[in-house]
Amino acid sequence: MNKRGTLLGYDMVYWIIRLVVLVIIIAVHLMFGSMMMTTNIDTKLGETQLMISGLLYSPDGFTYTENGRAYPGIVDFERFDKSTIDRAFHSPQSDELLYWGYNLTLFSKDRTKLKSIIGNPKWHKRWVVLAGTGLPGSGSALRWVEEYYVMIKYKDRVEPGLLRIDITRPRK
Repeated sequence: MNKRGTLLGYDMVYWIIRLVVLVIIIAVHLMFGSMMMTTNIDTKLGETQLMISGLLYSPDGFTYTENGRAYPGIVDFERFDKSTIDRAFHSPQSDELLYWGYNLTLFSKDRTKLKSIIGNPKWHKRWVVLAGTGLPGSGSALRWVEEYYVMIKYKDRVEPGLLRIDITRPRK
C-alpha cells in the first residue's frame, strides 16, 4: 500500500548520505590545496648567497681583474678591503645592508691570518649572540659561516689560501 512512499524515503536517505560524502570530499580537497599553497617565500639564503657570489666572482668584488676580465677564484689581496664591499653593495634605495654584519678573513695555505675585514662590528656582535640562541621568527638573527678555497694574488705572486665568510643578519 505505501510501497511507493517507502521507496521515496529510502531514496531521500541515500541522497543525504551522498551529499555528506560529497561535502567531506570537497573539504579534504580544499584542505590539501590550502596546505600546498605558499604564502611566504624565504629569500634570505638566496640573498646571502648572491652577496657572497658577488664578492667572489664579480669584477666589482675581490676578484682579480686584468684588462677588464675577471678571474673567478683568485682574490686580489690589494682589493680585499671594506671600500670594495661598500662599492659593490651600495644601494641608495635599501638600507637593509646597514644591519648586516660580516667578518671576512683571508688565510694563507698554512692557516695563518693574512687580513680580516669586519663590517658593521656593532651589529655583527649583536647578531652573532642572537643567532646562537636558535630562536625562530621575527626579531631573531641568521648566521652563515662558509669557507672557500681560493688563490690569493699579491703583487706578482699567486698562492693558495682560504677565505672564511661569516655573515649575520636580522630575520625580518
